[in-house]
Amino acid sequence: MIRSLALAATLALPAITLAKPPEVRDPAFELTLFAEHPEVVTPTGATFDRDGRLLVIESHTHFRPENYDGPPADRIRVLEDTDNDGRADRFTTFHEGLTHAMALATSPDGALYVATRAKILRLTDADKDGVADKDGVTEIARLDTKGNYPHNGLSGLAFDHDGTLWFGLGENLGEPYKLSGSDGTTLSGGGEGGNVYHCKADGSGLVRVATGMWNPFGLCVDPVGRVFCVDNDPDATPFCRLLHIVPGGDYGFEFRYGRSGTHPLQAWQGELPGILPLVSPTGEAPCAVLPCEGRLWATSWGHNRIERFTLKPEGASWKSEPETIVQGDPDFRPVAFARAPDGSLYFTDWVNASYPIHKQGRVWRLARKSGTEPKPGVENTWPELTDAEKSAAMARDAATPAALATDDRFLWQAAVWGLVQHGIPDTEEWPNLKDPRQRLGLLAAAHWKSPDDPANLLAPALADPDPNVQLAAVRWVADESLTKHRPALEKIATTAPKDSPLAKGAQAALEHLGKAEAAQ
Repeated sequence: MIRSLALAATLALPAITLAKPPEVRDPAFELTLFAEHPEVVTPTGATFDRDGRLLVIESHTHFRPENYDGPPADRIRVLEDTDNDGRADRFTTFHEGLTHAMALATSPDGALYVATRAKILRLTDADKDGVADKDGVTEIARLDTKGNYPHNGLSGLAFDHDGTLWFGLGENLGEPYKLSGSDGTTLSGGGEGGNVYHCKADGSGLVRVATGMWNPFGLCVDPVGRVFCVDNDPDATPFCRLLHIVPGGDYGFEFRYGRSGTHPLQAWQGELPGILPLVSPTGEAPCAVLPCEGRLWATSWGHNRIERFTLKPEGASWKSEPETIVQGDPDFRPVAFARAPDGSLYFTDWVNASYPIHKQGRVWRLARKSGTEPKPGVENTWPELTDAEKSAAMARDAATPAALATDDRFLWQAAVWGLVQHGIPDTEEWPNLKDPRQRLGLLAAAHWKSPDDPANLLAPALADPDPNVQLAAVRWVADESLTKHRPALEKIATTAPKDSPLAKGAQAALEHLGKAEAAQ
């Protein structure tokens, strides 16, 4: 996990030499060094443009030490191999003047998108001089908040096949915020944890898609349209996560309940009702995820490695386990991927465990050895949509409470989203929903759409005979600090089985309400 505790790291470190190359554990692949300091330092995001050139963010603001004598702001560098010897030999600057720049992506129309902590910008080079046009910088989204920690703001850029832009917003240390699109659409929040959004390529039509993450630092869209995310972990949880992002998905973390991730109203592995589970654990501090050769690949900054994930269907989602493909020493800190036109993977390397900038950095190329073509099957075929995923897509397109009566949590979530988009049943329908999974789904849809409970669903939910429905209602009350429901919480806390998730949740909700009332 990337945490603020690392601020105690050394502010300035001497240059190092590569004592031992990282170990490549798949014999079909080889790793070569494409560029290194001093030509490129403290690199974060990376992408290839339409002309096949590698662009890399060079950070000069991420905890800038006093007396740092590098450039005054972050810049986007172009790295080219002009003599085709496998090493970059031309380094130019495409754009500079950025602060806390994290991610790069190339749009389907060839424009370059960059995410800083507080902005997403579109950069164009109409005159083809290798430098972003002064009048070609367009703001796509803006984050207004008091939060200023460098890497828990906007990040994780990815485009889908329709040209829609996906991105993440970190937990922002729980600070209130407003996120605005180019058309004036504004979404606000604070305390709910990290979110995933999408908008049109011009920044219009901003939508919150999913919530409940710590820091969704890396996002990708696979060849058939699935969205995956790597999420950094809170203070006391044992691992970071690879997540399958679906509309309306809640993945369980809320900063308002503390940093640990172990609070009774937080869930990291889908432990609470209505919370979606992970696809797989990942190494510490995953920063990027990318589909390649039928599998997902991720960087692990904290465990000094590149991981690969073979997906196996589980209902309307997927499961996997991490496989280490490249393992380095403590001075191997991979961050961002970029897929080259020839199919090889390039990735940036922060090199040093120091969070403050330190004038070190590398860029690597991971490619198949000559004569080692992908084997038929998983190595060269991306998994098509399963029947369960197709059923989920249909459920999203209709308001069908009956579809909520399923143990497949991703199919259930698809039916929840169908209600959000196409109509939530009237309150009078609550007694007619005989299956508690239906009542839980109705509650989840209503909470997503109208957090202040205009339909008055919380009262019957808090008195529901099913403990999962009650616990979801308890969490809603705490999330929105709805103090009028305190008597119902007090009753649950005293009548629910001792030490049950419901009793612990109700007591934790009461404590949270008390803090909220004291702060008023």
